[in-house]
Amino acid sequence: MLKKIQSGYTLIEIIVSMSILAVVGGILIYALYGAGRVARLDQAAQKIQTAIREANTLALSPSGTDPNIPKAYSVKLTKLGSESTSYEYTGTTSPLSENFKETVDFPPGVSIKEITETTSDDLYIIFATPFGKTFVTGDDYGDWTWTEVEGIWQVSSPNPLGGIITITLTLENDGGIEKNININSQTGETTIE
Repeated sequence: MLKKIQSGYTLIEIIVSMSILAVVGGILIYALYGAGRVARLDQAAQKIQTAIREANTLALSPSGTDPNIPKAYSVKLTKLGSESTSYEYTGTTSPLSENFKETVDFPPGVSIKEITETTSDDLYIIFATPFGKTFVTGDDYGDWTWTEVEGIWQVSSPNPLGGIITITLTLENDGGIEKNININSQTGETTIE
């Protein structure tokens, strides 16, 4: 009599294959989730870098004696409380006015962990017209020095910070992932590490 040949998989082979697929799928999902969190951190660092570069570019633009064009552009970063999840971008024409002020939120879960070289909780990166003069300070807006020269307001800080200032961004609930933004306090040049 002829023997019937059966083809197919045994129950054990199917269970082992499904287990392997489940483990590989779990690893893939975890890797994709982690990549998304790191991307949010990168996005926040790039937003700050872009705002600083834009402030510098605007300060170098000719403003002449037009009283409606800002004479200083600043980016304010705060490392304390709920304000550490956003930054402010401001253009001012005189000590008593703000032409525009924009608060930009970081992506969810990203906050400022630390700002080096300052004892203040705030850091201002300021670019003053007409020559794009740069200064970085922890002094509050009200402490800046405004001087009117031939109808043009010029701004400076009584306590500028020197050297390289580092802003450390972190993901909440995950203290191991950080991104540093280094700012040259003399030129306003920024790098991201």
